[in-house]
Amino acid sequence: MNFLGKNKKGFTLVEMLLVMAIIGILAGVIFNTADGRKNARIKSALSTAKSIEPYAQECSFKGESLQSSPVVGQPICPNSATNWPAMGVSDCNYAPGSATTWVIRCDIDGDITIITCDAQSGDCVVS
Repeated sequence: MNFLGKNKKGFTLVEMLLVMAIIGILAGVIFNTADGRKNARIKSALSTAKSIEPYAQECSFKGESLQSSPVVGQPICPNSATNWPAMGVSDCNYAPGSATTWVIRCDIDGDITIITCDAQSGDCVVS
């Protein structure tokens, strides 16, 4: 459209602001999805850690030590019929613990999360 003999060239300020707002909304949706994926993986690893708790407490009550370097499929403690379960998350693995604790280390997109559980107190802490 021609107003007062001027040719319209380029974009108006309103059009530029509208495009920037749309890009901002799309970026927010993408970043929220990435955070949700990480949180879901950590919650899955925490669920696995808590599923070990009753068996680890049983070992503790019997006076047996947990395996210091847990391996999937190996007994939780020397005389246990229960084995360390497989992790449901490929980014998480068992890490060396102590006689009464077990540790799960998650490396999700370069962000390290450590889950430490204690057989005596029954608590799991995410750090």
